[in-house]
Amino acid sequence: MMGFSTALILVVATVNLAINKLSNNFEKYLETPKKSKYKPYIRSIYNWNLQFNAILLTTYHRFINPRPDGLLGEYGGEVDHLIVYPIKSATTGFKMTQWEMTQYGLKYDRIYMFAVYSEKNQRYEGFNMSKAAKLITLKIKSFNGTHFEFEYISKETGSAKTFQLPCEIDFDFIAKHSSFGSVSKPINLWSSNFEGYILDNFLSDDFKSVFELPEDTVLIVSADGKPCSLGVPKKLTGRRTMFQDYYPLLTVSQESYNAVHKDVGTEGNYVRMESFRPNLVLKNVARPFDEEFYLKFDIVGTNTKKTGSYRYHFSTSMKCARCTIPNINPKTGVPDDKSTVSKKMAKYRRTDDGSPYSSIFGVYTVNHDVGITIKQGDKVDILCRASKHLLPKDNPFR
Repeated sequence: MMGFSTALILVVATVNLAINKLSNNFEKYLETPKKSKYKPYIRSIYNWNLQFNAILLTTYHRFINPRPDGLLGEYGGEVDHLIVYPIKSATTGFKMTQWEMTQYGLKYDRIYMFAVYSEKNQRYEGFNMSKAAKLITLKIKSFNGTHFEFEYISKETGSAKTFQLPCEIDFDFIAKHSSFGSVSKPINLWSSNFEGYILDNFLSDDFKSVFELPEDTVLIVSADGKPCSLGVPKKLTGRRTMFQDYYPLLTVSQESYNAVHKDVGTEGNYVRMESFRPNLVLKNVARPFDEEFYLKFDIVGTNTKKTGSYRYHFSTSMKCARCTIPNINPKTGVPDDKSTVSKKMAKYRRTDDGSPYSSIFGVYTVNHDVGITIKQGDKVDILCRASKHLLPKDNPFR
């Protein structure tokens, strides 16, 4: 007579094979904006099956048949490039083939932010390019390791004008440009409240005029950022981010961008990868938007100075619901009054019933390791997949 454990194994294996065979059908059902009382249960079953597959695959590669490339799970592409935006919601970023990770995300990412004071809420509130589209045309002229130099065309002189911002907190710089000295003030960004230093004497009238900013716009820098806990692994307690919307990184793939760029046609040809504000850009993923299913992955590379390899851990938190910024032409800073990119994406990128009216592009990501360097060509090792769902209680942008 068949033992209980043998029967259980056969049942689990049968269910696993059936779900694997119907995987595409499950995805098509789950990745839609339509709500259903059955979806949470089906998503749980589907994700359980994905985790079961991951355990089998990593166990096989770890103990039975190691892969020559050292991957434990599923090949998920490789690092194409990284992008840092020293000022939140300004410039097209600083593109690199390798960069260091800190506890806040990519080093020097979004360490400054433009803001205005809210009398109603009694705090400084950040704003993005949806309110000041021309900020995308601010150029990063250079980076010397300690300062970023920015450039724009002055209205006063008609010629290029530059300014520098230090990469690290500089209290002499703060004292020079803040009427509050080294006293920090309350700041709000989405649902996060924290403290920062107000550089209210830094921005010139010419700068505000060029970028069509409110007269009371100030530049803000934060010493220690804001808490980042929703959707973050419990073992990473105490994580913080600077002026990123919330999470340290936004991960996208070249394949996803290519699909959108092709779909928007000549009308939306202005859109660029930087329009979506990613930090970690992958390439050679299995299909467009596949990265949005990565739940846990490692970035694996080989040391050049000595033999051996490195493996760094990452988790994803939630899919990124897109704002209107991709409709801005990065060269001119002029919004597309037809909202071509948003309208095209709305036809097929509404894939989360937790945010049914938003188009999805990219996935928010948390780095587990700090003081590490990510390089172009590093491989992505998918350790576990999941179909994600945005729940109101887990939404830091509410």
